[in-house]
Amino acid sequence: MRRRWLLIVGLALAGAVLGAASTAFHHEDAPTGTYYKSTDTLTNSHDSSSESSGFSSLSQVAVRVTSGNVPKLVATKLDGDADQLVQHITITANDSLGTLEITAVAPTPADADRLASTFSSELIAALDAEGVQTYQDATKDLLAKRDTLKQHEIDLDTQIATSPTNADDLRAERDATADELRLTLTQIAQHSFDSPRQSPVEELDAANAVPISRSEYRDLLQRGADGDHLTTVNENGDVEGVASSSAGPDLSGAAPRGLLGAFLGFFLGLGIAVLLDVVDRRIRSREELEQALGTPVLAEIPAVELPEERGVVSVLAPYSRAAEGYRAV
Repeated sequence: MRRRWLLIVGLALAGAVLGAASTAFHHEDAPTGTYYKSTDTLTNSHDSSSESSGFSSLSQVAVRVTSGNVPKLVATKLDGDADQLVQHITITANDSLGTLEITAVAPTPADADRLASTFSSELIAALDAEGVQTYQDATKDLLAKRDTLKQHEIDLDTQIATSPTNADDLRAERDATADELRLTLTQIAQHSFDSPRQSPVEELDAANAVPISRSEYRDLLQRGADGDHLTTVNENGDVEGVASSSAGPDLSGAAPRGLLGAFLGFFLGLGIAVLLDVVDRRIRSREELEQALGTPVLAEIPAVELPEERGVVSVLAPYSRAAEGYRAV
């Protein structure tokens, strides 16, 4: 194996050179304008506490972008299919910064901007409409409760007027009903001063399309097709829900490709060296000879350069290794 080190080093260096040189033939899809990404950024509105908005985090708001009524509203406005439009959308909910980014991808900048801004505006509109509906439902419930209590109070007065044997019980029930009616009227008065709950988010930065590579476009589109729309960043800055890149590590630079080439060249050289050692049965050293014959070597006679005149080595070069070898034999 030690005789093959030049082969191993040579192949490692060749692999490094070829790996670094391969960057000249590798062309990553550049942002040529064929595909675009547009992000519409929303932020927490001024009155967006969890008690008033009904949402404890932006991730709960983000879920509404691609589910519920919002995709249907967008499809109606853009005259498209809700399921197909949703595939073009990814969302990043950052509770640390208080932002909600709605990102759309499309073949043209106009389509990307229109898609991102429409999902954003329809989300805000849907949340505002829900607030109005919730306010109206609460109003109806309070008015219905008031009418029920008033009618119950009238019925009790009618029964008490007949002087029944349980008049005292009826009067106690009427007093309790009157107290509950007064409380309900107070709640109605307070409710009338309230306003419908507004959307917990409002627009911060409008959509503005930028060119992206074909690979990034496909990755984002695949995320949408897989239903992996949402990435969340909690208040501690921890990121959750990011889809792992199918492309693996970035090997587009000369340095990582050179290292990879050297790594592969080293192991290729190592494998060839082992194979040559297995195939080559020639004896090249004292240790190999002893192992092959099973007996110790008493002496070695190396090749030496002698003077032109012929003679006995031990006489012509009495102190040489060759002379020592002959004397040992």
